Parts: sequence; C-alpha cells; structure tokens
Amino acid sequence: TMSGRYWHALATKDRNYPVEFLKEKSYFANLIARHDSEHNYRSLFFEKLNAYKRVESAGPLLYNMPDGTQVNWLDDSKTNFQRKCKFTICFESTVHEGFITEKITDAFFSDTIPVYFGSSNITEFFNKDAFINVSDYESLDAVVEKIKELDQDDEKYMQMLRQPILVDPTYPDKLEE
Repeated sequence: TMSGRYWHALATKDRNYPVEFLKEKSYFANLIARHDSEHNYRSLFFEKLNAYKRVESAGPLLYNMPDGTQVNWLDDSKTNFQRKCKFTICFESTVHEGFITEKITDAFFSDTIPVYFGSSNITEFFNKDAFINVSDYESLDAVVEKIKELDQDDEKYMQMLRQPILVDPTYPDKLEE
C-alpha cells in the first residue's frame, strides 16, 4: 500500500511537458524486474517489443546492459534510469484484482508511459488515457503496434504523457479520511 503523500504527489504532478522533453529520452523502453511473471508474460512481451526496438533491461530478469548499469529499488537509480525511457514495461508478477504494486506508479513518477498488465480494476484509480493497458488489446502483438504508433508520432506520445495520472484527483484526500 502506498502512503497518502505518495498519492498526493501523483495527483499534483505537473504533466505539462514541453515537446523538447523528448530529447531527454535516450532509450526507447525498459523492463526492470527481479524474476519473470506468471506464464512468462514479462519475457514474452520483452522479446516481442525488443524485436521492434531495443528494450533496456537493468534488473536481474533478462539483464542486457552493455555498460554494466544496475538499478536498485532503494535509491533513485530506478527512477532516474526510467526517466530516460519513453516506455516502461509494468507487468505485475501475478494477476489478481486489486493487486497493484509500485511498478505503474514508479513509471508515472519517472515521466515515462507505463505499459501495464495486471489488476483488472487498474482503471478505477489510473486514467486509462495516461497509460497502455495490455488488457485492452486482443494480443501482445496489438500492444506492440500501439507502442509503435506512439513511438513514431511525437504528438500522440506527448498527448498521452500529458494526461492526468489519476481518475479522481481528490482520491488522496479520500484515502486520508
């Protein structure tokens, strides 16, 4: 569970990025995970997306960093690394309604577009226009096509990146009550 302060930061995050913000994106996408998910969906999707364009994997799963870069969960290295990426693969380790980990929120804090797979009620909390929800697509290939479309159209990409994160910006206050 995330603290109220954390939710407030998401609700009040300034998403009015200038288009020049894209120049800071030195990487296309990333996956940061310790292990694979149920049905090996993480590595399956990694392979599909990586076939289109290189996906950086700086966690133990599918590690592929040529310069030895490693990130960890205890400092800002994960956020700082993800900030350089246009997309972040956020696949939960297991799919259960209401099981939502820090993966999607870390991606939002890092100013990257989350590609989320997990809880079916994710859009009760997070704005469906602010991320790619794998469950909305009929196949992983269709998800890759959507990512390609955004990757090749800066205007569409920025439009998604600028969306408010939360469905209900007053949610953090309600949480505290």
